[in-house]
Amino acid sequence: MIEENKAFIREYFEAISGKPKPQAVVDKYISNRDLDLKNHIIAFEESVPHYLMIIDDIIAEDDKVAVRFTIKGIHRNELFGQPGKGAKIDIPSLVIYQVQNRKIVNHWFMPDTLTMMQQIGAIPKQHMEAG
Repeated sequence: MIEENKAFIREYFEAISGKPKPQAVVDKYISNRDLDLKNHIIAFEESVPHYLMIIDDIIAEDDKVAVRFTIKGIHRNELFGQPGKGAKIDIPSLVIYQVQNRKIVNHWFMPDTLTMMQQIGAIPKQHMEAG
């Protein structure tokens, strides 16, 4: 089951990374038990159309699959109150999915929000000097 769940999550990433994310595709992979994830995908796709999700690591145990990945795209429309200005985003992220019967039923998502907010201009970039 563990290898099947990892393969399912890889298939899911391939189905949505760098492509439009229509409701039918989202529904194919995500259960209605996880409406937060469905809503997040639709909202983020609006702000950063066709964003990429590049897997760095994937680890699984029981019905959970953890993925360390990078989100890449262009900020085109409003996101967290910031108008789209064409800024490139490159966000290190971590997510844990709970998978049952080839559907994501729950998730825990931890993007590097500070980096994202700096990249879209919501907060100034801070430069730290060693010394």
